[in-house]
Amino acid sequence: MVEDAEFSQKFSVGIVGLGLIGGSIAKRLVDAGSCKVYAYNRHQTMYSEARALGITCVESVAELARMQPNVLILCNSLASMPEVLGEISRGINKQRTTLTDVGSVKGLVRE
Repeated sequence: MVEDAEFSQKFSVGIVGLGLIGGSIAKRLVDAGSCKVYAYNRHQTMYSEARALGITCVESVAELARMQPNVLILCNSLASMPEVLGEISRGINKQRTTLTDVGSVKGLVRE
């Protein structure tokens, strides 16, 4: 049990995009109390609600990457993926952060 407490204090997840998918993931993680959740959303009008749930909101994708979450989940639109990946590449710690996305189309991402 102590190991679980240490894990949850140290483990963090970053989420880009607090829409239906990203917002659901963030809320579930916070509700479970299993880790620290950081998030960025292009439209920051939802930050007050997110903060009330216990989500730490940041001002940019680059700032989110610099938080060095253990896992960074991209829940943004495919159209914004090139810009988001460019911002992440300037701040991500590749030895610490596992990067994943929820998109189903990979052609645009590879390009």
